[in-house]
Amino acid sequence: MSLVRRKKKTCLIICESKADEHFLTFLKDRYRNHDWRFTIENVGGSGDTVFCRAKKSKGYSRIYCIIDACKDVDVQWPRGTTGIILKPGIEALPLQLLGKACPSNMVLAKNKFKAVFGSEAAKISKFKWQSKFTKLMLENKREDLEHLDEIINIFEQV
Repeated sequence: MSLVRRKKKTCLIICESKADEHFLTFLKDRYRNHDWRFTIENVGGSGDTVFCRAKKSKGYSRIYCIIDACKDVDVQWPRGTTGIILKPGIEALPLQLLGKACPSNMVLAKNKFKAVFGSEAAKISKFKWQSKFTKLMLENKREDLEHLDEIINIFEQV
């Protein structure tokens, strides 16, 4: 009898910044489906940069692009790619988890995020997020926060 190693399915999640990557990694660690191998890649740019990276991505079972809605976005995502457009941006999710009102304007939302989480807000590690948000807290808010639920579903169900 020989043992056969089952190959995991792969999922690439492309985001715009290091802060996005840290928050997504935190959610991945909380909700990961272990039948999948997740790669979270920040491209350090705008939605256009994310789109260009998605077009070059090959060999993944699934690809998700998570971008801020800085303007009206009308994108034809590459085949096999799912786009999640967060309005005003991913920075709104931690604010909303804390019960803070979040401006609908992306620039104001980013400024409020920095005001609440400090000048080092973009460098908050997944470990810091873990100390701020328990899984129970995420579960309680998930129903009310559509984008949070949408992202968590990537890690749970893919």
